[in-house]
Amino acid sequence: MGVYNEALTIIQSGRESTKGTLVPATSKCAIEKMRVRPIDQFARPKLLKGLKLANRGNETVVFRGIEWEIPDTPVVFNDLQKYLAMAYKGGVAPTGVGPYTWTYPRDPTIHPTLDSRTFEVRQTDSATPSDWEFGYAMLQAIEFSGAQDDIVRFNARGFARRLQTSTLTAAQAMASVVIPAVGLSSVYIDSTWVNLGTTLVSGQLLGWKYRFETGEMPQRTIDARPDLDHTIDVINEDNVKLRVELVILATAGGQWATEKTAAEAGTLRAVEVRTVVGADSLKLQGLCKHTNASTFPDDDRDGQRIITLQLEGSTDDTNFAQAILINSKATMD
Repeated sequence: MGVYNEALTIIQSGRESTKGTLVPATSKCAIEKMRVRPIDQFARPKLLKGLKLANRGNETVVFRGIEWEIPDTPVVFNDLQKYLAMAYKGGVAPTGVGPYTWTYPRDPTIHPTLDSRTFEVRQTDSATPSDWEFGYAMLQAIEFSGAQDDIVRFNARGFARRLQTSTLTAAQAMASVVIPAVGLSSVYIDSTWVNLGTTLVSGQLLGWKYRFETGEMPQRTIDARPDLDHTIDVINEDNVKLRVELVILATAGGQWATEKTAAEAGTLRAVEVRTVVGADSLKLQGLCKHTNASTFPDDDRDGQRIITLQLEGSTDDTNFAQAILINSKATMD
């Protein structure tokens, strides 16, 4: 009996045209790992049966579903469009004739329709495959990060309907792989949405994080569903959040001083994290204000004073957050 081997695992997915209607996979996922956790739950009634036990039998399943997670994994430009459509705005088609531009605005004035996907998972010992799938997969949070002397990474988590047995869709290709080094990224901070990407934070940036929370959650309406999965998805606006963390050097008259003034004045900060490799690029944008109403250098690295700026999403009543991806993919897969 062979043991399933992680290196032989295959994860692939396809965009659902109707949420919850399973579809064959259309591409392999260019990720290092996916964790899948069933959350199926029992009710355990305590019937008076003359048994001095905590669990007295008659357990009844009350709902089914899973939580899925992609731990930190390299950003691959040509595979990222699927996750951005699950986070910011669904149904996006690219513009251009190659390279192609995918624009994902999160309009705070409307209810967004986000993409759902069917994921296929194959585990194998190289001899006996075990194929599974889950659909109506929605994304709840996606986080991008850039640390010194590393590659740009992202992680994601979400929910889906229960696991089902499957047959792996054969002959699916992985997108061509271009992975950006963090040294090829940059951060811009301005005061208005129209000026996004104008003022570069130069010679000071040591690391960054950009986290977007979609507000998505499953809703199990009472509709006599025999599978006990969630019926629909909803968005809780209290969980639609943007968080940006920037680690910068505390240079004389540097960005930290500008941000201290902005924090104390409650000024909007239009932040753009930009990563470019040749014709491929990713822009992560958002309107923020400082989490605290003041800030000051409070740590050191290699003997140099540093500051970690904490910002969270805000708005000018029209704009909030956006991602712009440029790659060589002409269609969503």
